[in-house]
Amino acid sequence: MSITGQSDVDMESSSAFSPSEPAVDEVFVSKHNQSAEIYQIFKDDVDALLSGRTPQHEQPALIQVTFTGHQSQS
Repeated sequence: MSITGQSDVDMESSSAFSPSEPAVDEVFVSKHNQSAEIYQIFKDDVDALLSGRTPQHEQPALIQVTFTGHQSQS
């Protein structure tokens, strides 16, 4: 018996996982992957700008693309 008054068997059965896996929402997974990719590109661009890796004459174009999106480049 545990401190909470439940038997150890009851606690084990209440935390057991179902043998069947939950259904995967393919639309959610796809949108999540797309947003993760967009965020990574944005992060890489901002890192390049803030670290000084982008030459000064290329910065305005990179800023424009970064804040308007990369969709037109694909």
